[in-house]
Amino acid sequence: MARRIVIMRHGEAVPVSSGDEQRTLTERGEAQVLATARQLIKWDIDRIIASPYVRTQQSANIAGQILNLHSISDPSLVPEADALTTLSELNEKYTGNLLLVSHMPLVGSLSSCLLGSGRAEYVHFGTADALVVETEFLLPGVGMRITSVSPGGVLPRGVC
Repeated sequence: MARRIVIMRHGEAVPVSSGDEQRTLTERGEAQVLATARQLIKWDIDRIIASPYVRTQQSANIAGQILNLHSISDPSLVPEADALTTLSELNEKYTGNLLLVSHMPLVGSLSSCLLGSGRAEYVHFGTADALVVETEFLLPGVGMRITSVSPGGVLPRGVC
């Protein structure tokens, strides 16, 4: 049975000061996530899984308010994670339609891996951009791109 996986980058964050993991969203970043989350309502998301970094937790919480869901923190979604390992871990842990909130470069490499393009360096996600993929399993090359959304609306093919 096919399910939807939404891969979303966190909203705009403050510049690095003390540590990358502690960076928070800016007001603009909060508004970006809110705008994108409103567009995700129609995708019947069952769970929100987010990196443990502060800015992704904030993004997941904002999306959760719109989608009426609580988020789960998962260390497999940190920026430097390996896409294949992450997909394998997520496939074992979670079922249903998922919203994955993470960072570049991982959102790009997860997308490339699921869609089978193998070209993570060419997949760009702006802040709070999201890619909706339909797939039966979280395995390389088996996903089908449904749409991409940004805080400003639907994105054309080729952008996330």
